[in-house]
Amino acid sequence: MDKILNMQRLYVLYEQKILPYYQGLMEREKRLALGAAVILPLMLLIFAIILPLQDARMQKQGTLAELKLQVQEAEALAVQLQKQGSSVKPANSMTLVDQIARQVKVREFMTRLRPQMGQGSKQRLLIQLRDAPYDKSVRFFDALSKQGLTLLQAKFQQAKQAGYIHVQAVVE
Repeated sequence: MDKILNMQRLYVLYEQKILPYYQGLMEREKRLALGAAVILPLMLLIFAIILPLQDARMQKQGTLAELKLQVQEAEALAVQLQKQGSSVKPANSMTLVDQIARQVKVREFMTRLRPQMGQGSKQRLLIQLRDAPYDKSVRFFDALSKQGLTLLQAKFQQAKQAGYIHVQAVVE
């Protein structure tokens, strides 16, 4: 019942105020008002709905591509680890770093573990940790040094959350 009364009030308002005002306009002003009545909702649709949805879609596609790359890296590492077997004492430093990361429980924060070109016979590895707890990260690098790996380069950044860091390091 309220909807009917509201509709009637709007119709009376339209008949008494809006229609006489519109009819009093010159022909050119009428065309401008009609054009604005068509363009304004169209602009609202485009700028308030379509463009934000498109931006969100593009951001999600970028995130998806990044995740696919990480999956490929993880699969390649898994294949390499399977080929090497699960011996007690690892044959190379990549396997050793992976085992230590699992023992210290920082493996879940490791986003990158890649061999680097180095001078000499030892293999250099790039290690990247994201949003890793500070205390576990320190224990991880301490365990690496106890196994004879040398920290050649390290970049530590504070993460958004207190007590967590981002690390990019090269070990040999």
